[in-house]
Amino acid sequence: MSQYTTIIWDMDGVLVDSERYWSDEDFFFLKQAVPDWSQVDESLFVGRGVDDMYRILTDRYGMDMAYDEYRHNYHLVAERVYFQKASLMPFARETLRRLRDDGVPQVLVSSSPREWIRMALDRFELEEYFSRIISADDAGGRGKPDPGIYRYAIAQIGVSLPSLVAVEDSPAGVEAARGAGLTVIGYSPQKASGTLPGADLMIHDLRRIPDLLKHGLPEDRGGSTS
Repeated sequence: MSQYTTIIWDMDGVLVDSERYWSDEDFFFLKQAVPDWSQVDESLFVGRGVDDMYRILTDRYGMDMAYDEYRHNYHLVAERVYFQKASLMPFARETLRRLRDDGVPQVLVSSSPREWIRMALDRFELEEYFSRIISADDAGGRGKPDPGIYRYAIAQIGVSLPSLVAVEDSPAGVEAARGAGLTVIGYSPQKASGTLPGADLMIHDLRRIPDLLKHGLPEDRGGSTS
């Protein structure tokens, strides 16, 4: 077992319960811009940056919406999601507070634009828990699954890889973190959700994290859930 000194958090789906609202909110404007919206695999977008989503929608599904209009519409969606619908994930604040009290540095790394991150942090008063807040905007606009956002974060943190662990809820997030060489804890509040391919351990309760950081992940973990 190894001890982790610094934790890197994803935001949507890990700390903020927002993922389930995105498909409902963006449906109304995207179905007008994509010729055959019913064929779009929305699971491709979970955990990805807004610019990556634009490339997929235009290149693969023939969306003809101009980029500026797309970003404007998505900003309006983000306002509805973060200010009106989203809530904190179960035990998120409790876990953040415990780690802060234990002296564990916490970093937020999200594919979302910085202004969207700001909406969530302000709404739920979370900024005080993080030593650094990193957006896809800081990594050239490319979000997960591109590992660049995590490589940028690692360089900013200045801590050796064996001391870092990331918490992710999506295949795109796990791919990005693993691509940067990080140990990854997969998270879902639903036990029936199964595992995330590539995650070193799957958990369903954020309150487990402080002990995992202190004592290390079980050596015989092999994608196990707990």
